[in-house]
Amino acid sequence: MSGRVVTISISCYNYARFLGDAIDSALNQDYEHIQVIVVDDGSTDGSVEVASAYGDRILLVAQENAGQGSVFNVTMDHALGEIIMFLDADDVLEPGIVSRVVEIFDTEPDVVKVQFRLAVLNAQGEPTGVVKPPREGLLGNGDLRLRVMRTRNYAWTPTSANAFSAETLKTILPMPPERYVTEADAYLAEITPIFGLVRSIADIGVGYRIHGENVTISDGGAVTAEWARTRIASIDYCRSQVLRFAPIAGLDPRDCTPIEDLYDPAAITARLVSLRLDPELHPIKGDKAPRLAWMGLRSLKNLENVPSKSRAKRGAWFVAVGCTPLAVAERVMRAWTPDGPTHLAK
Repeated sequence: MSGRVVTISISCYNYARFLGDAIDSALNQDYEHIQVIVVDDGSTDGSVEVASAYGDRILLVAQENAGQGSVFNVTMDHALGEIIMFLDADDVLEPGIVSRVVEIFDTEPDVVKVQFRLAVLNAQGEPTGVVKPPREGLLGNGDLRLRVMRTRNYAWTPTSANAFSAETLKTILPMPPERYVTEADAYLAEITPIFGLVRSIADIGVGYRIHGENVTISDGGAVTAEWARTRIASIDYCRSQVLRFAPIAGLDPRDCTPIEDLYDPAAITARLVSLRLDPELHPIKGDKAPRLAWMGLRSLKNLENVPSKSRAKRGAWFVAVGCTPLAVAERVMRAWTPDGPTHLAK
């Protein structure tokens, strides 16, 4: 195995009670060449003191609260590694995962991102028995460049279950921190694949803690027009960045589909919610609910790794929200919206 340096950046905001576990999981890996950075994002609960106790075993960077995107940007100002891993302070890396990641980067030089599965933990850090995704083969894998350009859609894992090529991150960062106070991992997930291979592995590489305080949606997870417009803006911005970076990645910008024509289920879901709940402020002029429902149905072919029952459920949602009276559509959206706010926990 090579002597590549791996930088593990731990993002912390008022997670003092969990931070020590996260740091220990990084320092106790069986791979020698590791740099651990803790970026404290304006904590007021003693997180800085927890990190400081580790002395020169880690690099502590404390900043005023600015959000996840800022943490990613700041990390790249200090990272020494050729491989970058971002770890939420309430999560823990599984033993041996760094060695496994380095092995893949060593074996396949065109890899720009490795993603792995996660085991859900409770607040006490105990396994719940839930693994996401539940089995191998559900995550996007291989050469996804044209797929991302044309449809955006592939299955990716949340922040802590990824490792990235530092060279690629240096190309696409910094990101605008004011736009990515949360969900900054979506920026990385949507853009990095155009630069090379994505390798998804069956290994469970991280313990993903659910503790009741990690839902980042300010309205508590309700499906609202405001949520939908925010999602549309995020996807549209990432589309613009894919278009911007395509020539650098050796791709034809003409293959980058604008959001108006994008057959991506998550994007179409957000457009339908926005249009039905607040048509006056809906940002994409010319949208009609029945047409979006039809686009949603057609987009399901891009979910080839999703079980047929789940695809059918999404299809029924598109029809119910796009082709029924508003009162019915609202009840459906409240009951369940695919890729909705509660899907964005952590």
